[in-house]
Amino acid sequence: YGGLTHDGQCYILSCNDNTLKLFDKDSGEILNTFTGHESKDYMLENAVNAKDSHIISGSASGEIFSWDLISSKITHKYVHTVNKPVVSLSYHPTEDFLLTACEDEIKLWGIPKMEE
Repeated sequence: YGGLTHDGQCYILSCNDNTLKLFDKDSGEILNTFTGHESKDYMLENAVNAKDSHIISGSASGEIFSWDLISSKITHKYVHTVNKPVVSLSYHPTEDFLLTACEDEIKLWGIPKMEE
């Protein structure tokens, strides 16, 4: 899965090697790599918050990870459902809410304010 940042300058791809990669849209250069989640056997969606400051992805482990877009450091980790892959998620376009889904469960999260 992949998607564009809100400013349209970069795209993010979920890779099957347990990484997310941030690419410059025009040059194709890899700008950053994000690790920590498990994605080897699953196609996992990712999202960017409204300010383009954080990337969020589900994990095969049942967790949700948030990374700082620039430093690639994990800033938050949430447990959705243990050992059930979080394969779908959607970040609210203007508010700090995240909708996530796994095999048989949907959750709406209030996400802490993320600094720019």
